[in-house]
Amino acid sequence: MRNLFALVYLSYKGLFMWLNVPEYVSQAALRPVLMVVMVMLVGRFGRNFDSLGEYIIGLAAYSCAYLILGGVMQSMYYDRGLGTMPLSFATAVNRAMLYFSRGVLHMPNGIVTAIMSILAGWLLFDLSLGDTNWLLLVATILLIGVSATTFSLFIGTLSVVFNEWISLYGFVVGLLFLLTGAIIPVSRLPGLLTEFSFLLPLTNGLFALRGAIEGTPIADVWPHLLAETGVGVLYTIIGLITFRLFEVYARRSGILEATV
Repeated sequence: MRNLFALVYLSYKGLFMWLNVPEYVSQAALRPVLMVVMVMLVGRFGRNFDSLGEYIIGLAAYSCAYLILGGVMQSMYYDRGLGTMPLSFATAVNRAMLYFSRGVLHMPNGIVTAIMSILAGWLLFDLSLGDTNWLLLVATILLIGVSATTFSLFIGTLSVVFNEWISLYGFVVGLLFLLTGAIIPVSRLPGLLTEFSFLLPLTNGLFALRGAIEGTPIADVWPHLLAETGVGVLYTIIGLITFRLFEVYARRSGILEATV
């Protein structure tokens, strides 16, 4: 267990280039608040008052995934680019432990951004929390954090495979913004995009998160919680398989040169 904690801490501290006070505060606190302010002001200008609360909750979940994805992808990319990944693969460390260590400490950062977004909506835009089912709210935010982390680890592995993370990051966060119901209701997506959206993290979690703010009992959103859990398990499995296949291919082809 001590080795696991050491691996998680050293991976986070050594590979996360935003780990300083100004960057952390701006990314985890100021950025999600400013995003809520921007979207809410646009919504009010457009007189779409009925959707303002849904926007806040959608942005809270999106901000969570946005920050986790960026941190995990950057860390995994620099693991290869700075030349530490070959050293990791040369050891006998458990591969699952190595894989998950890249994401453990990024998940709390995402949860902080979700909380900051909801607080901003409450303080600045009169988001009503009087009917909130707090147990469901906490459980859903934690679940979204977990599913976003497993998804980020899978995408992070792809960024290592293709030796690129910025462009892939931009593409994936665009998908999450457009297809998960954060801003555009899933029911209004065309054709197969609706079905595809439920394979992404956040989509099911957002139904539960909005229900929590409205005071919905857990029993009424249980299918969405279960589906969000299933999405997390799905990306855990395919992420581990992808990571293992990449290691096998890298060993055979010798492509783990430093690139940064």
